Amino acid sequence: VPIEYNWTGSLNNPNLVINSSALKNKYDSYWEKVRIEKEIAEKARLKDLQERMSLAQEKVSSISEFLESKILPRYKKYSQLSSNVTTRGKYKSINIIAQDMKMQLEDLQQRAKKDFGDEDITVTNAKTEVFESQLDGLVRELDETYITDIKNLSNDIYKNIDNTFSSSYTPVGLTLQ
Repeated sequence: VPIEYNWTGSLNNPNLVINSSALKNKYDSYWEKVRIEKEIAEKARLKDLQERMSLAQEKVSSISEFLESKILPRYKKYSQLSSNVTTRGKYKSINIIAQDMKMQLEDLQQRAKKDFGDEDITVTNAKTEVFESQLDGLVRELDETYITDIKNLSNDIYKNIDNTFSSSYTPVGLTLQ
C-alpha cells in the first residue's frame, strides 16, 4: 500500500505524518477509468441502437413509400371506376387495411423521434415484417378485384346490348302487335 509515514518534531514531542495522497490518486484514477469505460460502453450502446433504429426506419419508409405509390393510387383509381356493390365492398375493406397500415407506419416513424430502446426497435422490426408480407397480397387482391369488376361490367354491357338487340329484332315475315 503506497502510504508514507514520517515523524516530525522533536523526540520529546514527535508527530506522526501520514501521506496517503498516492493511495488517493490510485483510487481516483481507478474510478476515473471505470467512469470512462462506462461512458464508452454507453456511447457504443447508443450508437448501436441508433444504427438499428435507422435500419428499421428505412424499412418503414420503404413500406410507406410502396403503400403511397402502389396501393393507395390503385385503390383510388379502381374504386372510382367500380359499378358493382360487391367489389366496392372489397375495395373498401382493402382501403381500411391500407389506412390502418399507414397509421401504424406513422406511429413507428414517431418512435424514432423520441427516446427509444431495444423494445421499440423489436416492435418496429416485427411490424415491418408483417406489413412486408401483406403488401403483395394487397396488390394482388386489388388487381383481382379490379379484374372481377371489369368482367362484371363487360358482362353487364353485353347483356344490355343483347337485350336491346333481342327486343328490337323481329324475324322476317312476323309483325309486332
